[in-house]
Amino acid sequence: MPRHSKDDGTTHDQHVGLEGQWLIERLAEVETPAVIQTLLEVHVLKTVWGQQVQETGEKVVYQAGTTYAGCAQIQTPHDPDARYSKKRVQEWIGGKVQVTETDDEDQPPLITDIAGTCSSHTDDEALPAIQARLKVRDCLPAQQYADSGYLSGPNLAHSADHGIDLIGPVFAVVSKQSKIPDGITTAQFDIDLEQRRAICPAGYSAESDFSGQAKVHFRFPDEVCAACALRPQCCTGKGGRTLCVGTTYPLLQAARQRQITETFKTDYHKHRSGVAGCLSSLVRGHGLRASRYIGHRKRHLQALFSGTAANLKRVAHWLADERPPRYHRPWALSADAR
Repeated sequence: MPRHSKDDGTTHDQHVGLEGQWLIERLAEVETPAVIQTLLEVHVLKTVWGQQVQETGEKVVYQAGTTYAGCAQIQTPHDPDARYSKKRVQEWIGGKVQVTETDDEDQPPLITDIAGTCSSHTDDEALPAIQARLKVRDCLPAQQYADSGYLSGPNLAHSADHGIDLIGPVFAVVSKQSKIPDGITTAQFDIDLEQRRAICPAGYSAESDFSGQAKVHFRFPDEVCAACALRPQCCTGKGGRTLCVGTTYPLLQAARQRQITETFKTDYHKHRSGVAGCLSSLVRGHGLRASRYIGHRKRHLQALFSGTAANLKRVAHWLADERPPRYHRPWALSADAR
């Protein structure tokens, strides 16, 4: 194909913009049949134009990559439900699949929930829906292992309310103090949410001066922090130290304390290898990473078919007394819940 200069590309974009705008204006005319105006293709065209085309004076120019709305941005008119996502260095346009399976030594590992979700939705957003579906099927586990993407304060609280011990590593809190040698982080403060009081490592206390719907704020007096010997490791601004924690902060701290124990590391790594094996079997044995269909609903149906096929194979192997080693050396894969 011939290569175009930057000026040629700009001219082409302007030409496409004008033609597209002309078509949209014709579609909006009174004489245009209603059956055409309500076509899905027309709706997609108007949406894409609103997201990616800018009208400046008499020019209509395609604005690729200038704005981005993850949940709403259409990436391709051939699949309006597909969304862009990125995990570490991996980028893709499509969706996600959330997988939950059992892990009982005396039973075959079975997938109890599998669902196609929007790729722009985070994993912690997906967990409440996963648990709700498990509850309907009477499959709620006593312990649910998940990777760090699913662990959050609200999810720990929601799980506890349903009798589930949500187990997994919690993301470390990154703050200015955590980047300072011997910096004093929020974890080193004694925080009592019931009393709305925080005590710093130097022994000074602060009362909550503001409580939002899900956040509690503490501010230490400027004069106290100014005279404190620990100020270089604690305060990065001109005033006193401030803290802001969620109402589920104690649950997060308890999870962080648990995840540094050897018992947790041994137990979690054992179960994570099962997660890797489940995903590997779905990807390699059932082609789950490639979508065979267009549209979110059909991708979700593909996931359901794949999960059902995997379960039938597992049960057949189990009844035939073919039981390969369940656990292997853990290695990183995309997120899923157990």
